[in-house]
Amino acid sequence: MSQKKKSFPFTYVFMALVAAFAAWVYFYEFKGADDREKTKSEAAALIPFSNSNVISIVIQGSRDISLVKEGATWKVLKPYTDLGDPAAIESFLSSLSTEKTKDEVIAAPDIAWGTYGLDKPAIEAVMTAKTDQGEIKRTIQIGSVPAYDGSVYARINGENKVVLLDSTVRSGLERDAREFRDKRFFTNPKPPKFTSLEIVRTGFPKLTFKEKDDVWSELGANPKLWPVDQGAVKSFIQAVAGLRGSEVWAEDKTNKTVLKARNLERPGLIITMKSDKGETYEVRVANLVKDETVVGAMSSGRPQVFSIYKAQLDLLYKAEDDFRDLKFPFHFKVADVRAIELEAPKGEEQLPVLVRKDGAWTVDPVDVKHQGRDVNAEAVDSLLSQVNALQAVRLLPRPTTKPKLATLGSLRIGFFGDKSVKTAEFVFAPVGESVHVTSSLTPDRVFQIEKPLYDALKVDVLQPVKVSSPAKGNL
Repeated sequence: MSQKKKSFPFTYVFMALVAAFAAWVYFYEFKGADDREKTKSEAAALIPFSNSNVISIVIQGSRDISLVKEGATWKVLKPYTDLGDPAAIESFLSSLSTEKTKDEVIAAPDIAWGTYGLDKPAIEAVMTAKTDQGEIKRTIQIGSVPAYDGSVYARINGENKVVLLDSTVRSGLERDAREFRDKRFFTNPKPPKFTSLEIVRTGFPKLTFKEKDDVWSELGANPKLWPVDQGAVKSFIQAVAGLRGSEVWAEDKTNKTVLKARNLERPGLIITMKSDKGETYEVRVANLVKDETVVGAMSSGRPQVFSIYKAQLDLLYKAEDDFRDLKFPFHFKVADVRAIELEAPKGEEQLPVLVRKDGAWTVDPVDVKHQGRDVNAEAVDSLLSQVNALQAVRLLPRPTTKPKLATLGSLRIGFFGDKSVKTAEFVFAPVGESVHVTSSLTPDRVFQIEKPLYDALKVDVLQPVKVSSPAKGNL
């Protein structure tokens, strides 16, 4: 009796072949497709290297532009010599790095370049990048003949092919050379620590501030009467150190003819800041002419005369009041308060007078009307905290009529310490959508606070009157 041959070896070989074929299909058709798509995308990229590697940009067209990067600093070599604006150049490169060729029009060894305006390109840009493999150049030529769909014809790196690019590429390469100029008043990437600030403005008193132990104070002023707002001084210094011009109006700020033409012979504003290392940052700004939106300005850090917008000038036009600490009028020691007087205008419900005795708040014996009422200690503590946390929105200009305890909704709050010594006293009077306030801590000024903050003050500091239940026999 004969035996059948076993087919196991053949089966195993077949299965192995199937598995190998499946693996090939996966890696070629699926995973390989991703790799091929990535390679294709990279080949279509207009700029095939990182922006940070670019060290040179040369654009030839209606006006030649040449930019070069030395270390971390960009410089403009053409059409003028100046520092380059790193932010503007990075924006320019980023706009190009996202572009890709849209389509290939023709690829042949004998292309009629004139058909596409590439025999005499409208623009030629050459970008050089420094990589681990050495320097790499990318040449982009834009045809002078427009493409049929609003795109532009282009030739990349001298290849014998014509491709289509989006029209935004051409507009990007046609940027005005002035956009690449660095218009910063001071080019130090990290400003020094400033220790003095002087502001001289036509028609206003000179302001001088000094820094000591990271605290700014105004010279000639008593800080106990009204201290300086530390944030306001620091923000002003940052604004000056980071100032940028909108346009370059002149190359030489020492030219007397330029100074006269730009009203800088007698500037309307001079700001001087000195650092702990003896460096001086100075800005001079011309007086703003009526109905003008720009004004001439220059700095000790650059040789040019710039223009700045009125909105920028408004940030520099600061008076003494702009540097006041607007929390100070409400700054009193809550722990020192031993008595509170609350007073409303005549005709409105009268408010209580409170005194703290043995650590507990009670109605003051002088307040006959509210005798016998219990005090809501939590509400009193809340009122003290609320008033102490208030901040003025702004100081009102002199002269402003002081609020009086006569208008509807007005309120007087007096805080007293030991031996009835006044700690702080405030008069609040609603005026439209805001509230005017005077404080005994700053008696010569009127300031404004937000109405919602005033409306939130808890002056109902007494416990509700207890109503006894009627006796059963009276039911």
